[in-house]
Amino acid sequence: MEKVKINALGPGIMMASAAVGGSHLIASTQAGALYGWQLALIIVLTNLFKYPFFRFSAHYTLDTGKSLIEGYAEKSRIYLWVFLIFVYCCRDD
Repeated sequence: MEKVKINALGPGIMMASAAVGGSHLIASTQAGALYGWQLALIIVLTNLFKYPFFRFSAHYTLDTGKSLIEGYAEKSRIYLWVFLIFVYCCRDD
């Protein structure tokens, strides 16, 4: 039974390693060195607010069979443009 639990962790670890890249590790350690515990509350709040959006996006794509971009485009082109601007502004160079 323990092996089943360990095997179930595999996809989660793969997803986490894909979502957190080298730049995130370097930026977070640098921020920790510069600011110490001052940013801890921001990190907790960010993760609390981010979780529902990740959860919704997975449910949306599974329920409708459409990507989030398709959903934004169907809702309004404004949502699509806002999404594209966020992606452009938040990219890692």
